[in-house]
Amino acid sequence: MNLVDKLTALSLTHKQLTVDELSEVAKTIHKIYMGTRHPLFVLHTCNRVEVYLYDAPADFVEFAKSSYAPYANRVVEYRGLDAARHLFRVAAGLESMLVGETDVLGQVEEAFDRQVKAGYTRGLLKTIVERAIRVGKRVRTETAISRGPRGLGSVAIIYVKRRLPLEESDVCVIGAGSVGRGYREGAGRRRGEARCGCQQER
Repeated sequence: MNLVDKLTALSLTHKQLTVDELSEVAKTIHKIYMGTRHPLFVLHTCNRVEVYLYDAPADFVEFAKSSYAPYANRVVEYRGLDAARHLFRVAAGLESMLVGETDVLGQVEEAFDRQVKAGYTRGLLKTIVERAIRVGKRVRTETAISRGPRGLGSVAIIYVKRRLPLEESDVCVIGAGSVGRGYREGAGRRRGEARCGCQQER
């Protein structure tokens, strides 16, 4: 039997819902899954809420899907190799709103580290997520996918810069998490580059 045959992924992304709707769903997902005994990996970013289950019985998969209410009918379900391929594509930045953006790989790593320590992501599921992270890093090292703007924040700045003389303008960043902090603290970034600013539920 293939390592990934028992993997299931349940996904809602920016392709189906708005950022606010995804955030609403994520709160429910995190509350429900914290008490489960089944191996799982939950990935919540600005543009996605995904749950990866390993060797979960059919009734639990259906329960998990229902937890996406009121948008359960929009959940995209992947099984086996398709589920693994989807996770690898997410880590590589191929499923992002901005293809090749770098933030999502860091978000996958942060969620993985936190959930391994908590005991939720374990066994063969842990191995699959580890490999996805490794492939995500390799894709960025060996290809030009991340060349150019690295995140939506960077694209937003480029867009505004074409319409306003930023050097002569006062700019206020509201509700953007690490974007705002980055500008206040200097953050060591190149001028005009910003992170997504999305924080996963804790």
